[in-house]
Amino acid sequence: MRPIHHIAVSAAVSALVWAFMRDVAAAAVCFLTGVFMDLDHLIDYVYNYGPRFRIRHFFSAFRYEAFENIFVFLHSWEFIALYFAILWMIDWQPVALGAVIGVAVHLGLDHFFNEHSRFAYFLSYRVFHGFSASHFYGPAEHARRIKRQEKQGPIDNKKGETK
Repeated sequence: MRPIHHIAVSAAVSALVWAFMRDVAAAAVCFLTGVFMDLDHLIDYVYNYGPRFRIRHFFSAFRYEAFENIFVFLHSWEFIALYFAILWMIDWQPVALGAVIGVAVHLGLDHFFNEHSRFAYFLSYRVFHGFSASHFYGPAEHARRIKRQEKQGPIDNKKGETK
């Protein structure tokens, strides 16, 4: 999903967290985790394009380009199960619950609205396949991205634009 969608949904979900829990900190953490969970994409970007960060290219790359590897370590259904186990052990503390709700909603949105294999958001699946982007996207989507990238031409890594 695009960042603006995560912001809008996280704002709505955070409002619901506040309405049910009456805890501003829980609502704020829910919003922050729902939006900033995508910071793990920085690892993928640097791994695939090098350390020079270009904001326009960063957003374009995730929408259209075919990466070699995708890690997105925070995007993992296994972690959601772990987070709920931790919540149970800490007696469902409101701020922690808000964080888990934000992460779970973000992951659910990505799972249902992004183009990828049905197992892409299982860390164990990505590890098993060596974090291969072709397994993350699935064969059809990965082929579509490669074809689009070939049509556009190679990326100029200095500017983050096609040559």
